[in-house]
Amino acid sequence: MLIKKSFLILVGLGCIAALAGYYYVFHAGERNAANEEAVYTLSTAELVNEFNTDTQKANAKYNNKTITIIGVATVVSATEIKLDDQVICSFQTATTRVIANQKTTIKGRFVGYDELFGEFKFDQCTLLKTDN
Repeated sequence: MLIKKSFLILVGLGCIAALAGYYYVFHAGERNAANEEAVYTLSTAELVNEFNTDTQKANAKYNNKTITIIGVATVVSATEIKLDDQVICSFQTATTRVIANQKTTIKGRFVGYDELFGEFKFDQCTLLKTDN
């Protein structure tokens, strides 16, 4: 009888540990680039140049990293800002402090380069600075 109780307790503890691990991996570990330090800080021209030089190397270097990107806002909508007609920064909430032709610094997660349109995409963006 004691062995059976011990076995049930161990199985119960194992189930709790498995559920806690599942929660951490699939829910608690979600990224929020706003809370992360930027790994790189560069201008849109520098980003474009690296991809023009070696797309595969640049993808490996920047993909899924939090980056601070600096450029001139060329297109501004409620939840997106396009820098220098090539870098698309997506925000989770509306951003209203940026106007077109304004130098802008944005931090976000680099999610990829679209070769077809020649665009660089960032999500989870945060506006850091604008210059008049």
